[in-house]
Amino acid sequence: MIQLKKIDDPIRLTDYLKEYECHIQYILENMTFVNLTDQATQKLLKMEIIRAETIWYTYYETNFRAPDYHFLQNEIIDFGIFRLPFFEQTTQEEEGDWISADNFVHRYIVRLREEKWLSSLFFAPEDLTFIERYTKKKAKDYFQERDQYVPGYESFRISKNSKMQRLGYEQLKKNFWSDPLICKYAKGGMKPM
Repeated sequence: MIQLKKIDDPIRLTDYLKEYECHIQYILENMTFVNLTDQATQKLLKMEIIRAETIWYTYYETNFRAPDYHFLQNEIIDFGIFRLPFFEQTTQEEEGDWISADNFVHRYIVRLREEKWLSSLFFAPEDLTFIERYTKKKAKDYFQERDQYVPGYESFRISKNSKMQRLGYEQLKKNFWSDPLICKYAKGGMKPM
């Protein structure tokens, strides 16, 4: 015979923690791409359980009784709203191909300098600072447009996808000399072959 518990029945600490952990793991498995076996994720899970234990004791001291299932449900909802992003952020930072907008822009500028495209060979020295700032802004805009978080398309964010990064550098380089402003400042309409 199944024993039903009322929503306002107190929950013992061990049951509370077991139930809480089960629910947050379910949320992580079904609402994120977090790897539960990852060491950083395990650290966060452990801290989340320590937090839940502290909340249970705080409730007990304040109300002179253990929390009920309604309280547990609210804590699980709070986890989903306020702390779930911690787990997603850790996963993004742990991946090897992850790159920030600043790193992407820096690598692009280095490539242009290696090709001598950002040099006095093609631009007057007094115009180089402006051209470089303009080029950095275009590269940053390109990056940010392709780094939107859309559920289901996480692996197609340029910050996480090395193929998209390589294609981005090529696309930006290809469009560099077709930009009317860049061409306007080029010495005598010079362009590389």
